[in-house]
Amino acid sequence: MEEPTTTRTGESTTESAGLFVARLVAGQAAFVAATVHLWWGFPRLLVYLQAGSLADPRPYLFVPSGLLLLGVVGAMLLGRRDRALYAVAAAVLAAYVLGYAWWHLGDHGGLVPGGHARGPLATILEHLLEEPRDFVSMFAELVGLGAFAALLGLDR
Repeated sequence: MEEPTTTRTGESTTESAGLFVARLVAGQAAFVAATVHLWWGFPRLLVYLQAGSLADPRPYLFVPSGLLLLGVVGAMLLGRRDRALYAVAAAVLAAYVLGYAWWHLGDHGGLVPGGHARGPLATILEHLLEEPRDFVSMFAELVGLGAFAALLGLDR
């Protein structure tokens, strides 16, 4: 078996290939999650702002967080390799996952879980399977969260 060669920066090509894949997966997952949240949130934000409504906080959270994720992806495309950047993206993706669970277990916006006859996991799965957009977004969020967590541990 051949020994990994060394690049100019001193990291092995094996490590560099793994980091490249992790960055690629993290960036693509963040892009998909951001796009879904902006696609859903931006039109509603415009309507809510015109009506002066604060009844549903999601558009007010989705649009800035989606733009933040796009900024992370852009910085990564420009060659930025920063643990703080990875941590921000992981935090936003984790907030999406936890927020989805909170929203659906809290009977679509309530602060206390309830309103569904099924258990928590069945309720979340039911909602994810009812709406393909939610499924795609959750998949991207979980994959991105894993990839950014890996980058936090590996990319020094």
